[in-house]
Amino acid sequence: MTDPAAPSVDPALVAALRADLADAGFTVPGVEDLLGPVAAAALHREEPVPALLATDAAGDDPRAALVRAFVLGVPVRAAA
Repeated sequence: MTDPAAPSVDPALVAALRADLADAGFTVPGVEDLLGPVAAAALHREEPVPALLATDAAGDDPRAALVRAFVLGVPVRAAA
């Protein structure tokens, strides 16, 4: 018996999300390129401030909004 409250996964939506993230450059190399070596190293040490500064300086780069939302957990403007 399946639990009706259990989340379900739509493979087509997962594939679309994966494609959108890849198109935005939200990959390990893409994020490290955006942050630069100093901020990336700081983030590996769980020091978020250099990454916050790097994403602020990145302007309209979609990777910046994705890093702020999914990695740093800070609010992102809806227009981003």
